[in-house]
Amino acid sequence: MKENDILFSKDGNLGNPTIIKNLKHDATINSTMMLIRLDETVNPDYFFQIIKSELFEHFIKKYKTGSGVQHILLKDVKNFEFPLPNIHIQNKIVNLLSSIDDKTRLLEEKHRLYKNLKNYYMQILIPTYHNKTPSYQDSTKNSQWKKSKIQSIGQVITGNTPSTYNAENYEDKEGLLWITPKDYNGHKYITDTRRKISKKGLKKCKIIPNESIFVTCIGTIGKVAINKNDCACNQQVNAIIPYDGFDTNYIYYYIQKNSSRLKYISNQSVTPILNKNDFMNITISYPAIEEQRKIGQFLSVLDKKIYISKRNIENLKEFKKNITKKVLI
Repeated sequence: MKENDILFSKDGNLGNPTIIKNLKHDATINSTMMLIRLDETVNPDYFFQIIKSELFEHFIKKYKTGSGVQHILLKDVKNFEFPLPNIHIQNKIVNLLSSIDDKTRLLEEKHRLYKNLKNYYMQILIPTYHNKTPSYQDSTKNSQWKKSKIQSIGQVITGNTPSTYNAENYEDKEGLLWITPKDYNGHKYITDTRRKISKKGLKKCKIIPNESIFVTCIGTIGKVAINKNDCACNQQVNAIIPYDGFDTNYIYYYIQKNSSRLKYISNQSVTPILNKNDFMNITISYPAIEEQRKIGQFLSVLDKKIYISKRNIENLKEFKKNITKKVLI
């Protein structure tokens, strides 16, 4: 290989291009890879942006072969057509798109940093289910922490499903949010749902107030989220409405850290089930309400930074995608 050679996979997982920079040792490629070496009329970084774009993705989809392991053939790649302005324009395009790539990498690094910080502080601030206190507490402070069953820290409600045979029970846009496992998107808060309950369907539902904790207990066990508005949920979800003296955020992070415990005690059948009684008898360790709030607020700040950085990355990638369509395709 030489400097500025462009490589991508031609067998199996097609694409995934890379460009060779600062090659310090002799190297070659195996038979699953394809190498493209350009002449002086093409800026290698410009072509690298081309094969990272939708133009090359569509080309691969059109010309890939094989029913099992997929392939892209050399003869087809040789006929790949792409826009080629003069070298001066190519360089300008490279500068623009590379600057977006650089900013994206910085945001991705910041996103990883926030996630690592959260993982670190989750370890030292939230105890595991078999410990009464977290690691930051010394033995002289153990008396400040207590253990109680979930049924003692909040009202537990299992949701239900109004008849799906009656379309009048549901609405597409308006109506009460109706949480199911499909509405968990990896974020702390659920602010929208795929389906919503109509006024008629609401008669068959239990309304759960905002700032409650929702835990999946059938199928996928242990996903956890908080609602920002009054809502309902289906029977695959248990909701905890905290009593006075218990902080929603703290309970959320405790269950999130100890989700493996929920999976362990569930009925491991074809469809795993954590029944309501077993769920209510899970114990949670907690400090006084003031400390619960401090822990919950601190971890919430990190979660917000994680959410914002991820959204910024997604927005920047979408921005680059739109720019690329205008300047490359």
